[in-house]
Amino acid sequence: WADSTTYVEADEAFVDQEKAQTQLKGSIYGETLQKDQFFVADSMFGDTLGTLQLLGRSTVWSFDAEEEQNGEPVTIDTMILFAQRIDLNETDTTQRLQATGAPRLWSPDLRALADTINGYDPDGTLYLYPNAKLWSDQAQLTANRFTLREQSDSIAILTGLPRTFITLEDTVIQRFQQVVGDSLVATFISNELRGLSLHRNTEIFFFPEQENEQGEPQGNQAIKMQSALGADLVLQNNELTGITARSAVQGEIYEGDEVLNGFRLEGYDWSPEQALPFLPLPKKRFDSLYPMFDQRRTQNDSLFVIPVGAFDSSTPPLNP
Repeated sequence: WADSTTYVEADEAFVDQEKAQTQLKGSIYGETLQKDQFFVADSMFGDTLGTLQLLGRSTVWSFDAEEEQNGEPVTIDTMILFAQRIDLNETDTTQRLQATGAPRLWSPDLRALADTINGYDPDGTLYLYPNAKLWSDQAQLTANRFTLREQSDSIAILTGLPRTFITLEDTVIQRFQQVVGDSLVATFISNELRGLSLHRNTEIFFFPEQENEQGEPQGNQAIKMQSALGADLVLQNNELTGITARSAVQGEIYEGDEVLNGFRLEGYDWSPEQALPFLPLPKKRFDSLYPMFDQRRTQNDSLFVIPVGAFDSSTPPLNP
């Protein structure tokens, strides 16, 4: 089945010409050509009003490629979204996406999950709620709700509430920096987490920079500090480089491996195994009738081959 913007392969198809609706079932593979998006699902519903509904172990890829603009190559961001149900509604100027049923998102620099994920184009806003988690490099952010907005091509702002927890893994000293506050505003610059602003009832458990006699980093001492009005944190290369409290600080010093290894602020969460792994784009199931589609997908097939059984219902690609 195909129209001017979408091509789909499936085992079964039902077309209601009077209502301009299409239902497809079984091993669905599709492409939306104008936006370089690809999708697979167990069943699909679509109409001429721009509605597309994917059901049953559904995955949508926004393909990462390079195109020329003004003679210069420009990278298109990759995004992979997996869920039991994905609803897309598209007009000439906007696209709205809602994923439910254990949705999980993957991009080269950010992975996320929540009970529901909503996305909007062209403003580039994502809403994740409830029970939301995000991973960026060695950082995990946990809250009931996150909103991620693109401010420019290189800057994105993430807000989280209520009671947002941030865990930063320090791979050099094998410790976890921990930060929690009633709400959060985080700044990403060029896809890197660079700043954290926490508001009210903020607690921070961090390891000040220390070196042993050989000049090697060590984490033998930690500081727990509390600020009633909040604090601002600066990060560089995923390392905590500066802390500014907005009110009087109460602090305690902790020492000893047994204490440091087991200390956890309330709300601590470190679960990167729950994040969606990279899912390669599936290979087309059979030759299509349209050479223009064959040419496009032959190029993609050389880059992505789906593992056997990756979308078999008995072998889920996600960790439970």
